[in-house]
Amino acid sequence: MNSGLLLKVNCVSLCHFKDANYTSSPRLMLPSLHKRFTALENARAQLLKELEHLHESQLAFKSAPEAWSILEVVEHLILVERASLSYLHKKRSGLVSLKKLGRVDSAWRCFLLACALRSPLKFKAPAKSVLPNSGQSLHELRTEWEELRQQWRTTLESITPDMMRFPLSGHPVAGRFTAAQGLFWIAEHLRHHLKQIARIQKASRHSS
Repeated sequence: MNSGLLLKVNCVSLCHFKDANYTSSPRLMLPSLHKRFTALENARAQLLKELEHLHESQLAFKSAPEAWSILEVVEHLILVERASLSYLHKKRSGLVSLKKLGRVDSAWRCFLLACALRSPLKFKAPAKSVLPNSGQSLHELRTEWEELRQQWRTTLESITPDMMRFPLSGHPVAGRFTAAQGLFWIAEHLRHHLKQIARIQKASRHSS
């Protein structure tokens, strides 16, 4: 993945929504959720399109025995999204026992999380459950990711305006967020790992 494409995925897919290629139904999904989900779908589509052109050896390349391959990074992205969706389902089912989040507090924590993910710092996965270990092919991961995004779409379409300030999303370190903030940090997490994929691909070219 060259730096130009990486910049395109980051800036176009995650920031600008008017030119998005993917369109879910804004009549079924609240506008703030629809915009963020559309951005995530475009970022996923562009990433997978770029990875299609890589050889299997490039997808499986590791710069060190303990390092992740591109396929493992993609699997990690899927595992994080699956865990986040499971959390949302759990919180939505117990909505009556939840208290609304303070606007400033959750927004500030979301901002700090985004800053951390955009920094050059490297982070270990906060839970073993999101560590890649399946050894799946790109085709298998693509299918799994598509099915997961369909589940996300259905769930987000069920969220009503009165649910928007409840803690339906969470991060192991940064705490609880609204559904919209949850989509935001998932996008930032994807952005963070796009840079990692670019580094892996660069190392792969230098080793050949």
